[in-house]
Amino acid sequence: AWKVDQENAFVFPDGLGIILGTVPGGEFIRDPVPLPGEPIGRLQQITVRWTNAGTREVQGVDFNVAYSRDTSWGAWSIESNSTYLDKFEFDQHQGLGTVRAVGQVANFFAPAAIPRFRSNLVLSNQLGAWNFTLAINFLRGVTNPQDNFVKTDDYVKSDVTVRYDFGQSSGGQ
Repeated sequence: AWKVDQENAFVFPDGLGIILGTVPGGEFIRDPVPLPGEPIGRLQQITVRWTNAGTREVQGVDFNVAYSRDTSWGAWSIESNSTYLDKFEFDQHQGLGTVRAVGQVANFFAPAAIPRFRSNLVLSNQLGAWNFTLAINFLRGVTNPQDNFVKTDDYVKSDVTVRYDFGQSSGGQ
């Protein structure tokens, strides 16, 4: 089990927050004189700077299992590495307050998926000069709050690898 509490994390403030004065890390310049019919001068420039202002709280559990056994059909091994994310909350200090992002698409730095559960499983067999491996990666689907809370499907990717070691087959070094 693990927990990370971070203060003064890097944030990239949004331009509107800078203009409204609700976020740190930037400044703006307006024309000194408004045009006729406009209450304030037109916006000339917004400068946005990375700044240390955000907070993040992340906690979860990692669990790993590995087993291997020699048989008449070669050396077999199976390994699973998994992470369950219990909490992923952040505050970019842009007036939005704390955002709970676990199991969702979150917009900090750039849109990123924060799945609650991810795992990989690797099954392999070494038989003489031959090596066979099956790897399966799994990511739990996430919800996108910016798109009517549409939930993505779970993601499963499988890879099969077959290798032959010519040096081992001939007894060479």
